[in-house]
Amino acid sequence: MTMGKFATIVTAAAVALCAAGAGVLDAQVPRSYTWYAELASLDQTTKTITVTVQIRDGVTTYVGGYKPGDKLMLTWVPIKGETDTVIYAPKYEVMKGIDEGYILPVEFVSADPAKHSLTVKASASDAVLQSVRAVQPGKWIKIVAPMQQPKDTAALTSAAAAEKPDLKPPPPPPAPTPTADAMGGGRGRGRGQGGAAAAGAAAPAETGAPAAGGGGPMAGTWTLSSEIGGNTVPGECTFILEGPKITGTCGGPLGKSDVTGEVNGVNVSFEYSVSYSGMPLTLAYLGTLDPGTNELKGTVTVFGMMGDFTGKKK
Repeated sequence: MTMGKFATIVTAAAVALCAAGAGVLDAQVPRSYTWYAELASLDQTTKTITVTVQIRDGVTTYVGGYKPGDKLMLTWVPIKGETDTVIYAPKYEVMKGIDEGYILPVEFVSADPAKHSLTVKASASDAVLQSVRAVQPGKWIKIVAPMQQPKDTAALTSAAAAEKPDLKPPPPPPAPTPTADAMGGGRGRGRGQGGAAAAGAAAPAETGAPAAGGGGPMAGTWTLSSEIGGNTVPGECTFILEGPKITGTCGGPLGKSDVTGEVNGVNVSFEYSVSYSGMPLTLAYLGTLDPGTNELKGTVTVFGMMGDFTGKKK
């Protein structure tokens, strides 16, 4: 897979922000959304509004490298059609071709990573500027923006004074439970045989004693294949088990890093982090192990976007 395809996955994931990963998207996406920010200044001459927005931890790691005037595309964390926090703020060209979602094209002014804030400038009509003319700098405003942002300058619908929002995302969905097939009770396996396989996988996790091959069925090198955003993402992991704990390394198109995880019976979870354009990305895997075939299957989440993965032990 090329780096260009991986960039498409990342940007699409940032815009989609699937409920499975972030738990914040509505089932029916509205045609417009409301975002909140602190007013910094208005400029009637250039028809722009400057605001300070909140940013997530991941954004703080790279916004310090921007220069005033850089064009960015903000991607928001939506909660029932409203938002007050930016989860992704790449340069505009990185997301070129993505023009619909909880996004906003802006111009970089400054950043304060310590305060998790980003000050940006956006185009605004006379009507929008007039509606917040009486608002003092440092006070909160709310702005309605269309979901479609086809240009590199913002389209804003309306604005008004507001109180500081208290938007709370719903809790994430519960982890999927293993299926009968994953537990070894599917076609070609009797109930007793499946239970024995599950027990065999659980023994190292419960007792900490290494199984045959050292560390149980999960120990060793695995080839992974994930389907994310319609693209295949290859990977390879070398797992080391110490009781139920997984350590070792995992790698893919963006390089290799340490992995952490846990085995609980046939249930397996692990994750590792890499960097793309200075932005940290964590790939989190949740799946089930079939000790009889040395295969893994389950879901993988990267930047809030979920896909399926399979794994085969070498």
